[in-house]
Amino acid sequence: MGQRDHLTFIDLMTVNKMFLCAVKCPSSLTCANGGFIGVGCNCICPDGLTGDKCDRVDRTSDCGNLLTSSEGHFQSPNYPNNYGNNETCYWFIKGGPLSKIELSFDSLNIEKEESCLYDWLEVRTNGTHLPGSRICGHIGLTTIQAAYAVESDSLMIKFKSDGD
Repeated sequence: MGQRDHLTFIDLMTVNKMFLCAVKCPSSLTCANGGFIGVGCNCICPDGLTGDKCDRVDRTSDCGNLLTSSEGHFQSPNYPNNYGNNETCYWFIKGGPLSKIELSFDSLNIEKEESCLYDWLEVRTNGTHLPGSRICGHIGLTTIQAAYAVESDSLMIKFKSDGD
């Protein structure tokens, strides 16, 4: 359990379930989008989500959004100019049950580094709480497709830039 200096979201969820932390909470309390009920009878949300029921996108960097239309777009902060340092943005794409989400990039120009350690775009296709594949560098027309079954009808995008 744990990575580096703190427990991960999955570690916390596991411990809460093991110790039945939600048993004394009102049965009407439910958490959305992969969140879980914590010790204080409140929702603990995955990275990038917030709100009493984990139903809002964390917009602390004044970027990101919840996208629910059948079509839409998003862009990095300050686009078409360069994005800033220390940016963290989340876009949560939520489709209907059994929907198929197709994500296309017209252009992508993020600082290139072999392991995408500094600036990157992460596409979480296996749940809001699980890490996804990272993309960085300059890419022309690229399409990433994800078909969703009953367990998931959403896609989380995280953009991160470092301090340099």
